[in-house]
Amino acid sequence: MTPTRPDYSLQFGPGLSSPSPADLTNDLLARLVMLLSANPGYYPWSTIPPDGKAFDQVGVINTPVSGGGAPPSPGIETEVVRITCPLGYQGIVLGISNNFLGANFNPGLPSLTWRIRNGVSLTNSQFVDGYSSIPVEFGTTEFPRVTSGIFIDTGQTLIYTVTNNDPAIPVDNTTQVACCFRGFFWPVQRNVGVSR
Repeated sequence: MTPTRPDYSLQFGPGLSSPSPADLTNDLLARLVMLLSANPGYYPWSTIPPDGKAFDQVGVINTPVSGGGAPPSPGIETEVVRITCPLGYQGIVLGISNNFLGANFNPGLPSLTWRIRNGVSLTNSQFVDGYSSIPVEFGTTEFPRVTSGIFIDTGQTLIYTVTNNDPAIPVDNTTQVACCFRGFFWPVQRNVGVSR
């Protein structure tokens, strides 16, 4: 059985040779309503659908050691938190945060560098566009910074990392780094006829 397509043809009164602006506006609105009703999965990432799954993934680690020497002296890039999109779902990260918890931190210096990667490990991943070097704190775990949307496909993993570039930052149990991903997943079936 072949599905029927909605009729998107102009629908004006009989004998009208040139539609009025009001008729054009009404027709445009009618077409939009038909398009949206014909595809109930339209833009599933704009708001969490009833069958979606929200996530608020937070990770906290002790501040990693730096490379030693005068700043910037990069240390080892260290994972703080990761999130993996469940199979059969797609997702979007709508908020992120990365913060230093402790003393002796100057937010004006590139003491810490945060990054977001897409991949299964630090050595088998690539940077997410626009998030390859974050030299300042973003948001808080309670109030993440809003993003324009970081999409994550089924089975993919996002990894939030930090690198300590400053040997003056204490790296004992008195300082920590926290990172957060906030967003939601939706079933891939909602993507039928939709592209991003």
